[in-house]
Amino acid sequence: MANILTISIGSMSIKLCEVSYSGNSIHLQKAAVIRTPEDSVEDGFIKDELAVIDAIQQSLTVNKFEAKTAIFTIFSSRIASKEITAPDVKDNKLTQLITANAGDYFPVNIDEYIITHKTLEQIGAGKEKQLRVLVLAAPKEIVMSCYSIGYKLGLYVERVDYAGNSAVQVAKREIGAETTLVVQIQEDNSTINILKNNVLQLQRIVPYGKSMVVQTIVEEKGIDEYEAEEMLGTEELIHDHFDDDPITNSLRYLTNNIGRVVEYYVSRHDGDRIEKAYITGASAEMLGVEQLFVNEFDFPVMETLPMHNVVAAGTLMLTERVMPRFIANLGAGISPADFIPNEEIEKVNKEVDFKLLNLLLFGSVMVAIVIIAIPLIQYMTAKSQRNSMQEKVNEIIEVEAVMNDYYNAKDKLGDMQNFYALTENADDSMGKFIKDMETYMPADSAVTALSIAAGSVNFNITAASKESVAKFIIQLKNLDYVSDVVAGALSESEDTSGVKTVNYTLTCTFTKVAEE
Repeated sequence: MANILTISIGSMSIKLCEVSYSGNSIHLQKAAVIRTPEDSVEDGFIKDELAVIDAIQQSLTVNKFEAKTAIFTIFSSRIASKEITAPDVKDNKLTQLITANAGDYFPVNIDEYIITHKTLEQIGAGKEKQLRVLVLAAPKEIVMSCYSIGYKLGLYVERVDYAGNSAVQVAKREIGAETTLVVQIQEDNSTINILKNNVLQLQRIVPYGKSMVVQTIVEEKGIDEYEAEEMLGTEELIHDHFDDDPITNSLRYLTNNIGRVVEYYVSRHDGDRIEKAYITGASAEMLGVEQLFVNEFDFPVMETLPMHNVVAAGTLMLTERVMPRFIANLGAGISPADFIPNEEIEKVNKEVDFKLLNLLLFGSVMVAIVIIAIPLIQYMTAKSQRNSMQEKVNEIIEVEAVMNDYYNAKDKLGDMQNFYALTENADDSMGKFIKDMETYMPADSAVTALSIAAGSVNFNITAASKESVAKFIIQLKNLDYVSDVVAGALSESEDTSGVKTVNYTLTCTFTKVAEE
């Protein structure tokens, strides 16, 4: 099989691999990791496409990547998954069924998402035979960005996969039939997988990743993100038990969710127990996390997922600790989730490639049998046609992204104008307020909405626990320029995997913000 270029784009790093597949083996020919340009990627969304393209192009050139067929792997907390039971019908009928019911599966605007599915297994027999299917929904903006970046790099984008799926494809080659937990810690989120008999039984996404640990180190050590990431991989900053250490405690949200997912699975599978447990992904670079998980959970063992079936070129010299970092790239070409944009773009892409192939064949024949002028004219005409079609492709790709960027920027501008209107001075005073909010807000909390009134700001916030809510309120009340903090409308919710979320509002009233 020809080599494939696999690309994964995270908020902290961009990973490139050139891979091929033979039987059960994955052959890794080339690999590179580059730092993601600052503020260019957020939770899978490309905020600065030009910066990302430039960074990838430099790496392709410096590392001499040769493959022109590419598969992107995406990861974001906005990717949703749901297991369903469906009739045992042909795949095209299944696709129609899933498309018709997508709005019932996911509480989102389906028009903004691309839906795909993977059949996990057949269950039952005879007339009772059904299919167990994993339905996936990815933001259209993320998928379209991958195609746009690929086209502008001169690559043929064969597929867009989901990092949770590509990692499972690698794991299936390394584990046995036992009930196995595989926790894939990524940069901005983590995927919790439970497999049995080499079939995915349960998968959940948790909005917590390596970047949250890195940010805690930045706050505690007073260093930049690059230094914090280096320390995480060279010093055992994570203790083997939860204690008063903020860095170790920053992982509590993830461990709580792992425990709830496991409990949910066990309760619905007649007391089935986890027999093996592994971590993979960015966790391999977080010293101490394995022992913490071993002590936290009642598993026989928790270790880094082995990669015995990955054959790396001798020149790469990748260690067992580094290899899991590329797991999403390594599995991308095995059985991709296959997020495909609208049919028009796919059709145009195929037409462009077909015209280019015909052009090359036609030109080579004509040069051999006739004078140079004729094939040159033909070549220039075909090239013009290709450029015209490429412009149409780019227009289709870019228009939605441009509109989204415009409305996002418009909304952010309005928010900032309202924020600055709250202060008597047009200086950095409000920046002080915002900075303090970021400093004291717990890692497991997030602002989902805000509104502005005269002299006050009202926030809608989600948190992992009531303790986190109380801690944040106390911190805000200690600010000398905040005259009052009022909490209200507190409620708790729980998803299907047992993960609980506290939703509440805060109203902060203040007069004049203290000077820096």
